[in-house]
Formats: sequence, C-alpha cells, structure tokens
Amino acid sequence: MWRITLSLGVIPALSTFYFRRKLPDTVRYLGRVKGDLKELNEAVKQITSENVEVDKYHCG
Repeated sequence: MWRITLSLGVIPALSTFYFRRKLPDTVRYLGRVKGDLKELNEAVKQITSENVEVDKYHCG
C-alpha cells in the first residue's frame, strides 16, 4: 500500500518538472535578467505577431 501512495506522490513532482522545462521564459526575464536581446525580440514577435525591435535602452 505504501508503494502506491509513494508512486502517486511522484506524479505532481514530475509534472512540475516537465512544465518548468516546456514553458517559455517571460519577456521581462529575457530583457532585464538574462539580457538576451535576440531571444527577447523573437518572443515579442511571437506574442504580438509584429516585427518589433527592442534595444538595450528600452528593456530595463
């Protein structure tokens, strides 16, 4: 019985691990923390469906 209980507890942990790996970073994180302007511009383009260029002076 304890094995079933223990194995059921693994399901939320594995789903959390999976979703943290699959969800994209936020635009704010890309611009302010990571500082990756290329990836930031790609994320903004994906969200807005427009070609918007963000430079280093407008991301922080």
